[in-house]
Amino acid sequence: MPMHVDIPRLREGRVGGFFWSVYVPCPSASAEGKKFLNATWRVRDTLEQIDVAKGLIMRYPEVRNERLILVFCNVILYQTFQFAVSSADVKDSIFQKKIASLLGVEGGHQLGNSIAVLRQYYDLGVRYVTLTHVCHNAFADSCGSLVMIPPLHLGLSPLGFKLIEEMNRIGMLAPVMWSHSSARAVYNVARNVPDEVLSMIGTGEGAEGWYHYARVVADFDGITDTPRNLEDVSKYPNLQLLRRGWDKYDLAGLTGGNFLRVFAAVEDVAHKLQSEGALPVYDVYEEREDMPLKLGRETL
Repeated sequence: MPMHVDIPRLREGRVGGFFWSVYVPCPSASAEGKKFLNATWRVRDTLEQIDVAKGLIMRYPEVRNERLILVFCNVILYQTFQFAVSSADVKDSIFQKKIASLLGVEGGHQLGNSIAVLRQYYDLGVRYVTLTHVCHNAFADSCGSLVMIPPLHLGLSPLGFKLIEEMNRIGMLAPVMWSHSSARAVYNVARNVPDEVLSMIGTGEGAEGWYHYARVVADFDGITDTPRNLEDVSKYPNLQLLRRGWDKYDLAGLTGGNFLRVFAAVEDVAHKLQSEGALPVYDVYEEREDMPLKLGRETL
């Protein structure tokens, strides 16, 4: 598969920040077993992905602009990546002409049925966890990928509601965004969003993290086919949205404003909950067979 992302092309595409996906695929149904109880090493693999991403961010803090060196006969250093864990970090990265680098986990199957794992990912710098990928998990139902799959929980499981409660408390993004969806009316597959849902965009406080509208999410280096004239990260200027009637406010939202607004709001909610004394969620998966007692939050 041809690659879509490297430092020169990020610069050419004027990318100011992005999420490094610490993605691990869904396990097979036979591997995870009934009620998701078998060990599938998804947490271990996610930790390794986090380690690789952070290593690359630290490995390339700066690059030389060779064209400027040739013209001006001196060395000019440009910072490349800056690890970001807050909306303020993202703004600072852009001000410093760096590329803000955040971490995102793509599915509750990477949590090992454990809300405690969510907290540890947060402490390692992860700032979004999608509730599902293309498989159900202990927290929530997935719609599938190309073909709709039958629901298991009819939405969120009881543990899933607790997961979102803890996401709100610590400041982890998830329920306010679609990260990997387009319009179902344009391309009718299960993971795309129907028009009756899209019509609600802009009427509340959420952000739309999907491919072509509220902010650009391209999934580069995670897809095999790309749109014409948008073959890699260097091609973002080809969108030419000003010529299509967008004004500077629309463009500001698309290129980061919408995301930063929601990110800051999530941080504000977390700060408010913690300042009010909200306690960590210690609920455990009720189907676990290794617990002598099924402990709930109220017993800890």
